[in-house]
Amino acid sequence: MPPRTFRLHMAPLEHPELIRLRRDRLVAVIRAASDHAAYEAARAVARGGIRFIEVTYSVPDAPGVLRRLATEPLDAVLGAGTVLTAAQAEAAVAAGARFLIAPNLSLEVAAVAKEVRARLERVRSALTITGPA
Repeated sequence: MPPRTFRLHMAPLEHPELIRLRRDRLVAVIRAASDHAAYEAARAVARGGIRFIEVTYSVPDAPGVLRRLATEPLDAVLGAGTVLTAAQAEAAVAAGARFLIAPNLSLEVAAVAKEVRARLERVRSALTITGPA
């Protein structure tokens, strides 16, 4: 049986936020036991100059945290991490996420990202710092 192939659609390399990410080379990954702690941690790293902030779905009410952060006057690009389902992807985007991080190649998450491609930069990962998916 031939291997399955996937066609990946990535944002143009000249996109301003991707240029900025290549320059900064840093994404703050927010994991916390409460939504309040995650919100405060994200605000603190933004005040410290980190411009890419990922709120993981291990945070209680991650979409709520993203929604609150999106209303703040932060000079940051917000994203959601540990996105495992299409419902999580849709909730994150609706809350203000500009990118999604999935610990695997989830076709349903990719389908949501494709649907909202005009507003969403897709970043896919099959391996995280904490280990394989």
